[in-house]
Amino acid sequence: MSGALFLFAVVLTGCGSSSVTPVATPVNGDIQQQLANTPDPFLMQTLQADVAATAGELVQAVPTSTPDRVAQTVPSDSPVGTLPADRQGACQVPDDYVLHNREGFCLSAPPSWTPYNMDGGVAATLGTTPGQVISLQPEWAQSAADCHLTIYLTRGYSPDDQLAVQYAQLQSRSDIIEITSPQMQLLGEMMISGFTWRLEDGESSAVYIGEVRLNQLVHISFGGNNCPADDLFPVLETLRFNSDR
Repeated sequence: MSGALFLFAVVLTGCGSSSVTPVATPVNGDIQQQLANTPDPFLMQTLQADVAATAGELVQAVPTSTPDRVAQTVPSDSPVGTLPADRQGACQVPDDYVLHNREGFCLSAPPSWTPYNMDGGVAATLGTTPGQVISLQPEWAQSAADCHLTIYLTRGYSPDDQLAVQYAQLQSRSDIIEITSPQMQLLGEMMISGFTWRLEDGESSAVYIGEVRLNQLVHISFGGNNCPADDLFPVLETLRFNSDR
């Protein structure tokens, strides 16, 4: 596996359990050593792959002065949808769903969807905090390698720049058989930039990044051997962002 890939949900190699044992963030910041202590092999591989790109992007994301910054816009020829920044307000909880509150966002999912434990260094590896990330395994999945949905917030200004870096890194893989170009697209009823890819072994994944508010981005990724996007849309439709959360 390449050491400079990205995102919790990038590569679905290896098998995983439905939980992650939290480990404390090391004082010396040695995240690679910390990940070596993660008992779940799937999570260890995917999170190790995320370290290099995430760390570099976060350094560049710290703002100095942005008086002329222009907000993300939707091209005139794009399908109609709601930008992440416009998905504000009360959390949506359909019947028979369970509400999941996080710092800055919330969403609802069926009670049979298993949340991963994203404490400690797992969140640190993604460049976020435990309170700003959620990862769910749908009821039909036996492990994260079958299907998972991950959402988290980070600091940053440019979804397109981050996607371009990740796209270039992924293109270099020898086992890629299909990859789409990064572009604004509909994710259910949400308009957000992203791309999808498929590996030789049949695993498919997707990554999307959108602007939530000034200096804050949302990362949405999902993938697996059996992870149809249409089956995730009802949960994604409940996603709301709120500065009080």
